[in-house]
Amino acid sequence: MRHAYAFTSRWHIAATREQCWAGLADALHTGPISWWPAVRVATAPAEITPGAVVVLEVRSPLGYRLRVRLTIVAVDPPTRLEATSSGDLAGIGILTLTDVPGATTLTWTWQVEVRRRWMRATGAVLRPAFAAAHRAVMRRGEQGFAAYVAAAAPA
Repeated sequence: MRHAYAFTSRWHIAATREQCWAGLADALHTGPISWWPAVRVATAPAEITPGAVVVLEVRSPLGYRLRVRLTIVAVDPPTRLEATSSGDLAGIGILTLTDVPGATTLTWTWQVEVRRRWMRATGAVLRPAFAAAHRAVMRRGEQGFAAYVAAAAPA
């Protein structure tokens, strides 16, 4: 499918799974995410439970914005979160947290289809740019989250 995208990003964070999970949960309040400037929480859930809804606004380094409604379908703290996506991106996202020596690997997997008309119309040409923008947003997220978790860790 020419409008479908599959992305996998891995963040290596020098913290425990529990610290990483807590840091992610702390970010789910309405407003900008301090450590991830490209992402803003428009609607925050009261709890991270199946059926809860999170609405995110993502600002691309290319200048466009995406609005995504995530509905949590499965959660196993501090190991896994799965959500369906609707809005500008429709599909599924899975986050897994895995222990590695001295750190945690967060694996973000997205299988989505773009819904915005202009992105669908230009996707054949702009697909590499959209993929590069996704990588840039995720890389900035990893850098910010690593610093955030390190600052929050007990001394």
